[in-house]
Amino acid sequence: MEQLWHEMQRQVCTTCIDGDPHGRCHLPVDESCALRDHLAVAHHAVVAFDGLPDQREHVREEVCRVCGTRDADGTCWRANRLECAFDRVLPAIVEHLKDLQARPA
Repeated sequence: MEQLWHEMQRQVCTTCIDGDPHGRCHLPVDESCALRDHLAVAHHAVVAFDGLPDQREHVREEVCRVCGTRDADGTCWRANRLECAFDRVLPAIVEHLKDLQARPA
């Protein structure tokens, strides 16, 4: 998973508003990156829901289910305030995970 994380840093974190051109995260010290925290879940969901037209929504739902920032009614306070880095770069996450999956071993 560490190799996958480094690949995602190079491909996705460089486009995140909390990242820099080298893939380093500049989130506040008291916050963690949802992509790093939930990369294994996202990767599994990309594989499990491959080919479905609403694959991104399935991936989002799987990650949100384990994230812990949802309120009792199921809404995510972080996404509602546009503070969820995972949500902001979800299309890139899914595309890069699919590309990595398609590469020969």
